[in-house]
Amino acid sequence: MSGDKDNEYFSDGISEEILNVLAKTADLHVAARTSSFSFKGGKQEAPEIARDLKVRMLLEGSVRKQGDRVRITAQLIDAETGYHVWSQTYDRDTRDAFAVQDSITQATVRQLALSLGAGTLAATRTGRTTNPEAHDLYLRAQTIASQGTEMALRRAIALYRQALAKDPDYAQADAAIAFQYMSLADSYMPSNIAYDSSRTAARRALARDSLVSDARALVAFANMALDWSFETSDRELRQAAVREPNSAQTQILYAVYLCTIGRTAEGLAAAQAAMTLDPLNPVASWSREECLYKARRYDQLIAEHAQTVSSWPDPRFFYWDSFLGAAYREKGQFTEALAEYERAQQAAGDIPLYGYAVTLARAGQKAKATAMAERLQAYRRDHYVNPITLVAVYAALGDRDQAFAWLDRTVEDRTGWLWGIATWPEFDSLQHDPRLVQLIRRIGLPTGPRKP
Repeated sequence: MSGDKDNEYFSDGISEEILNVLAKTADLHVAARTSSFSFKGGKQEAPEIARDLKVRMLLEGSVRKQGDRVRITAQLIDAETGYHVWSQTYDRDTRDAFAVQDSITQATVRQLALSLGAGTLAATRTGRTTNPEAHDLYLRAQTIASQGTEMALRRAIALYRQALAKDPDYAQADAAIAFQYMSLADSYMPSNIAYDSSRTAARRALARDSLVSDARALVAFANMALDWSFETSDRELRQAAVREPNSAQTQILYAVYLCTIGRTAEGLAAAQAAMTLDPLNPVASWSREECLYKARRYDQLIAEHAQTVSSWPDPRFFYWDSFLGAAYREKGQFTEALAEYERAQQAAGDIPLYGYAVTLARAGQKAKATAMAERLQAYRRDHYVNPITLVAVYAALGDRDQAFAWLDRTVEDRTGWLWGIATWPEFDSLQHDPRLVQLIRRIGLPTGPRKP
């Protein structure tokens, strides 16, 4: 409320940290950041917000920052009655931000007639810093990272590193670095480098504070990509989901893994848990579409897509492929598939979509598909292109030798997408080639080739 938008990161950071603490409270369902923040600055009434977030109580507030002083107001509202259950104003030094956050959290829990035990309160303080400059840099990085673009993720990592320079023991900053590298992996930078950087940062965070949120899930996911340690990492990822039941991020990671290796029923349950925690998070709903696609439940995916996409803040959102277009393609509805991919390609700009090339090839437009494959390889000279996308394109073109040449590069890349080589519909034509059977055995995938 200061009139200086450059200070907005501070109020966003305070809000997110209070949210994360509340999420650790037993018996309390808390809508995650993406969904909660979508209402910031809006004019929706409390009952409407509560209905969309599937909650009853709303915690709202404001921040006015001037120099080293900050005024934070908070109020708890019963959305069913519209009554203010509790409100408080805090005038403090910015260095006291954590104390204010703890006060708001404890007051909220007390008003909800719940208990925030000493052990739980201690757990919510894990990984913090006492250095105000490091904390300020961390909050700035969090706001930038939430934009989700490649450039934003890289800028955020640089700021987290600056925070660590101010406080080398800042475990939350290392955990944040680990998550941003995980977000860059497979799509924006070589997977072996990104996953190794993610694992290194997550391990540093755990060494400094064994309770820091989500770090164990990040280590387990990276271990599967780098070491193919499926059995051990599966167990650790499952345990992380149990330890952090209110973490949409961990549930999404587990859902993606389960559906990629063919355990789609469990994966759909994890994806649904993520959507319950963060109902307006496009990545959570995207992970559910991925599960439906890999389960070959194309009609259900198509039927639910309109409802799913309504939760996305940007209607162009598709990440690295359109599962709607892919579902139409696998059903043989090429007119609809091509129309969807043309829309997605317009949104992607100069980034060639491999799914569009696969669809062109499957629709008999092989010259256009070949041209798209050449565009992908040209784009790859200056940008990261996951080699498994070219495996899919050449498989669709019927050029198995080229497909397996790119598959060798995929193994070197250590992309997490490699786990789906036995389950993705794009690779059905390769399933009984002895080279693929040998590869599946080599990396120890917990699922074999699909039956004819």
